[in-house]
Amino acid sequence: MATSGRPNEYVLYHGIKGKSDCNKSVFVSLVPYDGESGKMTIGNKPASSKLLSVCSIAVVASGDLLGFFPGKLRDAGGRPSNAIRSPFPGLWLDYSETPGKLTQMRVAKPGEMTNVCLAWEGVNEVKGEKSFCQYWRVLVIATRELRPFDQLIRPP
Repeated sequence: MATSGRPNEYVLYHGIKGKSDCNKSVFVSLVPYDGESGKMTIGNKPASSKLLSVCSIAVVASGDLLGFFPGKLRDAGGRPSNAIRSPFPGLWLDYSETPGKLTQMRVAKPGEMTNVCLAWEGVNEVKGEKSFCQYWRVLVIATRELRPFDQLIRPP
């Protein structure tokens, strides 16, 4: 579990570990394409053939920051819909009410390879204080090199 004393603005401006060239969040975009949606069909017609893909429009190296996954922390016994499990039992990041490009990322099917990881990081911006966490952020980090327009695929 990583911890940081840097605010979100600092990380976006200076990148992870102060390497600003590793911040590729400005290159993440929703790109339209035609294809099968995989959603419910009505009368043998696909639900939609106009789709959006979350991808980078620039080359991304392994370890590059692609942004922060938005959402609200929830303490729930079971899995809420549209939520990501945290490293702590019962704590979830609920993204159902927080729209953003990264919430639209494709989720890997069982056995499918992903190209990003979601890294939970505890943040404490109080100088010299290391004993508690003021808030959590979930970093989206590339796990391998991505070419322009490669679709981002996250773990379930």
